[in-house]
Amino acid sequence: MSTNKVAGRDLIVFLNARLDEDWQITLAVTADDWGAGDEAIRLEWEDLPDAAFRHAKRHDPARVLREVEAGRRILDRHRLCPSGAGYDDMWTGPGPCPDLSDLADRWNDHPDYDPAWRP
Repeated sequence: MSTNKVAGRDLIVFLNARLDEDWQITLAVTADDWGAGDEAIRLEWEDLPDAAFRHAKRHDPARVLREVEAGRRILDRHRLCPSGAGYDDMWTGPGPCPDLSDLADRWNDHPDYDPAWRP
């Protein structure tokens, strides 16, 4: 088995673990924690500058769950590839599939992230 195939599997394990973590952390946030609408959040975060408030609001739990689901769909499409190296084993370049590298890059500060996965 090539190093690329092993690296691809390790990357997929890493990605599944990060998506699972994001899902679990997000499910732990209740509507009461987050607030009902902009005004409820604004009252709790009234000291935040407008730009920071807009950023926090944009990353609400529903959006995070949609991003996790999108990441899982990407991984599901890659299951068609037996080696984990890319769609239908078409990716033959060095390192993992660029799509998976891009997906993993959001967690490049995680201790389990392998710099060899960097896009």
